[in-house]
Amino acid sequence: PTRIHQVPTDRDGRFHLGGLGEGPFYILGTSPGRISASRNQIEPDQQELILVLRKHFQLNVTLVRNKRPVDGRVTLTGDHLLRTAVTRDGNVEISQLAPGEYSVRAEAQGMSAGPQSLRLEASHTQVTLELEPGGRVLVTIVDEQGFPIPAPTVAVSTRGERLLMKTKLETGALGIIGPLVQGAYTLAVSAVGFEGVKRPLTIAQGESSIEIVMTRTVSLSGRVIDE
Repeated sequence: PTRIHQVPTDRDGRFHLGGLGEGPFYILGTSPGRISASRNQIEPDQQELILVLRKHFQLNVTLVRNKRPVDGRVTLTGDHLLRTAVTRDGNVEISQLAPGEYSVRAEAQGMSAGPQSLRLEASHTQVTLELEPGGRVLVTIVDEQGFPIPAPTVAVSTRGERLLMKTKLETGALGIIGPLVQGAYTLAVSAVGFEGVKRPLTIAQGESSIEIVMTRTVSLSGRVIDE
C-alpha cells in the first residue's frame, strides 16, 4: 500500500523526511494561498530538493452595458481550465488562478461580451467586459437515419482554437449554443460510437439553427487468450 509522509517546513522553508525506505518518491508541497508544486521519480540520494510555490493569482471582472453594471455569467477558459462565475452588482472575483494565458467572455439578458484574451502576470488583474447584442444557434445532432444522437458533447472554440464553451447534451434533439458575440467560430461535436464532426460556425444577431449529421464508426471487438 502507498505510504504518505507529511512534515512541516521550518521558517526557512526547509524540511526533512526520514524512514522512507527505497525510492523513487513523489514529493508534493502545499501552502495556503499558493499553487502546489510537485516532483516525481525522486531518489533518496538526490541533491537538495527545491519546490517553488507560486502565489495564487486573482481576476476581477466587471460586466457593463452602456457603462452601467449588469449581472450575468462569466466564463473563463485556459490551459485545462474552464470556470464559470456569476457577477453581483456587475462584479465577480475569480481566484486561485495560475499565471498564464486565458480567455474570458460573459453573457446576460440575451447579450454577450468577449471572448477577450488576457495574460495573468500580476497577483491582481482587472478586466471590464462590455455587453452587446449576441446570437444563439439551435443545433440538432442526428445520425444518418435522422434519429437524435444520445448524449453528444458540443464544444465551441475561436478560430484560433481557444475553447469557449463545452457541454454534454442529454440528446441531440435540440441544443442551444450561446448567446455569443457575433462572429466566426469553430463547432466540434463528439459522441460515443460516432465519428467526430468539426465545422465552421457563424453567430449572427438573433437566432438561427443548424443540423449536424454524424456517421457511426465501425468497430471490432474480440478476446485474446493463451494456449
